[in-house]
Amino acid sequence: MALWRQVAGDKPYVSFIHLNLEEDPHAPVRRHRFGLSSGRLALMEELSAMQDAGVNHIGFHLRRNRRPLTETLEELGREVLPHFS
Repeated sequence: MALWRQVAGDKPYVSFIHLNLEEDPHAPVRRHRFGLSSGRLALMEELSAMQDAGVNHIGFHLRRNRRPLTETLEELGREVLPHFS
């Protein structure tokens, strides 16, 4: 982040995560190439850490997601996103 701020100043920093949102909300983070598999609680901890580090925007790639897409999006919208501005 320090290097990004040196080059870009106050421009937003954007990152993407290949996400597999586990059905168990307590499932721990399991990292994989360019992303992670976790329950929503561990995902929220990960997002908080990224926010604290200065990441402004996160995009989720759901190609590796194993649950129905509608179910995953509903959980993200209902349980995760309200905790972040």
